[in-house]
Amino acid sequence: MEMEEVEKRKMKTKALIIGNLIDSNGCTSTLIYDYENDSITKGPEMIIARGDHCSVTLPNDNIIVFGGYNKNIDGRYLSSCEVFDSKKLTFTEIGKMIERREKSAAVLLNNGIVFIIGGLDCYSYSKSCEYFNPYGNVFFQSSAKLRVGRTGHSASLLGNGEVIVCGGYSEGNALRTTEIFNPITETFYDGPSMIGLRFMHTATTLLDGRILFVGSGNTTSLKSTEFYDPKTNSFYIGPQLNVPRYGHFAILLPDGKVLIGGGHSLESRKTSEIFNPINNSFEKSSIVFEEKYCATAALF
Repeated sequence: MEMEEVEKRKMKTKALIIGNLIDSNGCTSTLIYDYENDSITKGPEMIIARGDHCSVTLPNDNIIVFGGYNKNIDGRYLSSCEVFDSKKLTFTEIGKMIERREKSAAVLLNNGIVFIIGGLDCYSYSKSCEYFNPYGNVFFQSSAKLRVGRTGHSASLLGNGEVIVCGGYSEGNALRTTEIFNPITETFYDGPSMIGLRFMHTATTLLDGRILFVGSGNTTSLKSTEFYDPKTNSFYIGPQLNVPRYGHFAILLPDGKVLIGGGHSLESRKTSEIFNPINNSFEKSSIVFEEKYCATAALF
């Protein structure tokens, strides 16, 4: 029990909820969720209005935000990047990715480098990947190529240092296929198929190593969820959400629960619910957000 409490204290207790795409302009607004006080406060404004972007917590607890979509910016599909300073609560623009990417996926590797995967650029489903080195604020190309170009997918770090990429959308269809990235060989290989088609879903790694996949089907809101068990390298069906969701965000809480919020539909945009791994169910939450769709959430 004492060890569990130590691990809880090590976990991050705040989350930055970033951007929006309720209209096609994106937005600069952020919110800060404080787990200890169970409260929502207004966060700092980003430099670039965006939605459909990616965000990753860096080793120093700062948060990198990159890519996305804004119809009022030349090219619409963004390559811009900014970093949230978790101590000063400010954003600083730090340059651009090698490629423009909307609805890409990204994950922090064990070496502290951010791996950025796929995405959409001018209706082209990208197979390309790149890295971000936070120690020099430098983007550089990866030789790795996805087996299937995809957008709106998820990426999760596994216990062995590999990355599982799941679902997404490609050439007119949502996907249930997965592929696994080996950072040593810089190659992808086929993973097991998901149970459902999932696009613009969330993937949250639980404290026991399982990954919870929530909502979203073939561009529709869903109540369905599923789990990936890395021990068996297989997926199985999870419990139903209270509200169907698509384009929502998810936050792993220090107590091992998962806070799910926002989404595409009017029913989901301001609502939230909590997954409880002890009883394997979703509970209604009293936390109310301003409308959020195609936002992201990152811990700090």
